[in-house]
Amino acid sequence: MIYALWRFYQAPSLRRLTALSVLLGLALLTKYSALLIVPLVFVILATAYWLDPDFRSASKNFRGAPDRSAELTAESPRRAIRALRATLFLILGLIITLLVVWSGYFFDLSPWPWSRYLHGFLTTEQLLHHGSNYFLGQTRDTGFRSYYLVLFLLKTPLGTLILLALSLVVRVRVARVPSPAHPSVAQVFQPAHRLKLLPLFIFLPAITFFMAASFLNDLNLGVRYVLPAYPLLFLWIARLAAEPKALLGAQPTFGARLTLGAQPTLGARVTVRLSSRPKASPAHFAQPLPRWRRYVVPALAGWTVAASLWIWPDYLMYWNPIAGGPDRAWRIAVAGEDWGQDLPGLARYVKEHGIENLHYNVYGIGMPSLYSLHYRTFPCSTPVSGWVAVHMVDLYRPRAPGCYDWLKAYSPVAKVGYTIWIYRIE
Repeated sequence: MIYALWRFYQAPSLRRLTALSVLLGLALLTKYSALLIVPLVFVILATAYWLDPDFRSASKNFRGAPDRSAELTAESPRRAIRALRATLFLILGLIITLLVVWSGYFFDLSPWPWSRYLHGFLTTEQLLHHGSNYFLGQTRDTGFRSYYLVLFLLKTPLGTLILLALSLVVRVRVARVPSPAHPSVAQVFQPAHRLKLLPLFIFLPAITFFMAASFLNDLNLGVRYVLPAYPLLFLWIARLAAEPKALLGAQPTFGARLTLGAQPTLGARVTVRLSSRPKASPAHFAQPLPRWRRYVVPALAGWTVAASLWIWPDYLMYWNPIAGGPDRAWRIAVAGEDWGQDLPGLARYVKEHGIENLHYNVYGIGMPSLYSLHYRTFPCSTPVSGWVAVHMVDLYRPRAPGCYDWLKAYSPVAKVGYTIWIYRIE
């Protein structure tokens, strides 16, 4: 959807506006958090309209080609008509988006259009303000504002974090060069000021998702609420490897095409066609990427791949070395990583060790019966003896005050997939 917005910014047209509106409607049907994108679209387009004169002119013309004739007079009726037409097209885009959302509910009219969507949104919004949160040894009902930023830094692989930092440093260094002697490929084929607005399309949505998760959400349930920011950051990081450094002499020049045709009576016909479009041939391309980029970028990307292979199959419990790895994650956060994925492992452990009397309280929506796991429930505040299995999230974010406090005096004899701790109480 953000790519469609970028395409519309490059060349406003009815076709691209329709594609943007349809994708926005599909995003709204996918997640209620996509409602954040609606004001983002208007903010990004308004900012581009203010900063980019070519986009301002093209949006009035609405064909994608800059038309500066309307800028000759400040009060030109033609300019007012084009501005009105652009506004009407944006309203049309909003209508298309609403129709796509409505179609997801089969154009339901009871009691009125979009009522089911609004009901679902209000229900979800209420759920975001009720819950028990654990973060850095503290437990409370309201959300921790720094939770998602800290989890982003601790659950993102170090290779990815370093790549992100390098991409920002490279961007700042490039921005400090006012006008390079050899422009990049993108700078030759489109105005440089449009490339300067690229961070607006990447970082403004990413920052918005972080801010919304931190300040509009009282549930701290893992990094999943800020996952939409990751693809945008990956696109920015990819510029380290995909963007050529410069072109050698690829300035816009005129190219000539010569055609000779034999005519019976007129002799030779010569046709010369001039074109102002820059020609990109292999000789024009830049010097190779700096040596450090050719080696450091693949190495850091490989480090990220290695981290993914190392944590397999317990991806939800990944924590980078700064956090101490998954074995020490309970000191930071425990909610959002346990969705019952280790129940099969618990059943295997019970079977392999011949455990007949297991004290266990089910966490979440897991169904132990699917794995032939036999157990007996017990009051979490009452000490028991024998084999005890407890979910880490229940241990550090208890369901009630004093729950499992007695168990913290013991050390687990085994851990199943990092989320279920097993004790042998004599």
